[in-house]
Amino acid sequence: AATAATAAFGYDQMPEWLRAEMGTLAPEMVVSARPVFSCAREVPLAGHAKARLAVTFRPLRAQATTQELVLKFDDGETPDATVVLVARGVLVPLFVPREIVDVKTLVCGTLYREDIVLANRGKTAVKATLRVPRGLRGVADFVPDVLFVQAGETARVSLRLRAAGPEVLEALGPAHADAASGTVQLPCAVHGSGQRLPALFLLRFQLTPGGLAFSPPRLDFGACPVGCARGLPLCVTNLSTLKVDFGFGPLPQGVDVQPGDALGTLLPFETVERTVTFTPRAATALAATLECRSSLNRRFRVALTGQGTEAALRVDRATVKFPATPFGGRSVAYVEAASALRRAAWFEVRAPPGAPFAASPSVFRLEAGEGVRLTLTFEPPFP
Repeated sequence: AATAATAAFGYDQMPEWLRAEMGTLAPEMVVSARPVFSCAREVPLAGHAKARLAVTFRPLRAQATTQELVLKFDDGETPDATVVLVARGVLVPLFVPREIVDVKTLVCGTLYREDIVLANRGKTAVKATLRVPRGLRGVADFVPDVLFVQAGETARVSLRLRAAGPEVLEALGPAHADAASGTVQLPCAVHGSGQRLPALFLLRFQLTPGGLAFSPPRLDFGACPVGCARGLPLCVTNLSTLKVDFGFGPLPQGVDVQPGDALGTLLPFETVERTVTFTPRAATALAATLECRSSLNRRFRVALTGQGTEAALRVDRATVKFPATPFGGRSVAYVEAASALRRAAWFEVRAPPGAPFAASPSVFRLEAGEGVRLTLTFEPPFP
């Protein structure tokens, strides 16, 4: 039998797909698709000569392995020779218990921290050195990057990630980053002193923007009479893959946002519509900013413009209440109105289409400051 050999192996619990993914980081990494023992298929052997055949052992499990190696000769006369290969796979001292470090979703432009535990199953202390993968240099770092893990103990390392933008996905390339979803899966190595195989783990995270989009980006209310209100729609869209709470405030004087009392929640990529209302309290211009804050610690601004104007017609009350009126009946109320203009003008009082209300007179001419008594009629029709 061949001389028994021992090879280090620290990945006996690692899923098959993870072995294949991490095999690109270290050539000596165990991959289940490879045979346990491998060697050259053909070796030239001259007459009365010797040849050396190198056999490589890559264990798939931390256990003893035995396999026969049959040597065949092409001269047609020499019988086959059989060699028994015996080796044992053993666990490496330094390893990472969390084979997959999933940091979940990261918002671009934000700093995140994640603890990584290193374990030493050996009988002596191991010096561990952590190196940032090339595609994450300047974006991630380990604190500390060099430390000692005592025998039979664990140690913690802090991973700091500064979530950058799409340039990180471009730097990593399609092998480790999906530009469409923003997902990154990158093997990382922890090198131990006196340990040939590095301790490997898979770093996974997803990048997402943390912004909100507003349409339109600017609201112009135009001229609005004092005491009246004008509302404009504002669409808010969540651009991230996370649920986002948002709120408008502090609100400028005379501005309101409904529904929800200027508060709301957006699911990923959801769009909601809010009505921004301007109610001028004086005949002054509106030039303000509507600020929106999100639960992702972001601020957004929407420009507001408008002009409060004096009403052309003043009335003695803003609400008219009619008594209970049967179907087909008729109720009457009176309103005193006066012109606020400095010149003569014609006025028209018109009820909303389909409403059972009427005014008399509905069209009239008033001089500057002149008043008129309006008769309002309520006639509910039969259903």
